[in-house]
Amino acid sequence: MTAGTVFIALVLTAMQVGLATDRLKYDERFQQASYGFTVFAILGPLGAFGLAVLGALLNLLKDLPWLFASNRVRESDNGGGPAVPASSDKTKSLGSGVGTLGGNAEAAALGNEDAIIEIDNAGGGNQNGP
Repeated sequence: MTAGTVFIALVLTAMQVGLATDRLKYDERFQQASYGFTVFAILGPLGAFGLAVLGALLNLLKDLPWLFASNRVRESDNGGGPAVPASSDKTKSLGSGVGTLGGNAEAAALGNEDAIIEIDNAGGGNQNGP
C-alpha cells in the first residue's frame, strides 16, 4: 500500500514537471493522460476506503443478531474463548461431563451448581463433585 502511494506520487510529480516543459505543455494526449491519472489518484483511494467501510458494515449486519442476543455467555465465563449465545449447542453438552466451553464455566453459564465438574489438564473431565 505504501509503495503504491509513493509510486502514484512519483508519477504525478513527473507529469507535473512534464506539463511545465514546452514540449509537453501543448501535447493534447499528454494533458488528457495527466488529467486522467490525477482523477484516478484522487478517486482510487476514496473507492478503496469506501469498499473497506462497506465490508465492515456488511460484517456488522451479519453479526447484529448475535450482538443483540440477551442470553450470550461472556468470554470470562467460558474459559477465555469467544462469547457464544447461551442457547447454542455448545452449552448443552453437560450430560457427558465435558463441554466445549469447559465444565465449570458451562455449569455456571447454565446456573446448575450441582453439575460443576473439574477439568484435568488434558482437557478430559473427571466426575469429581464439589
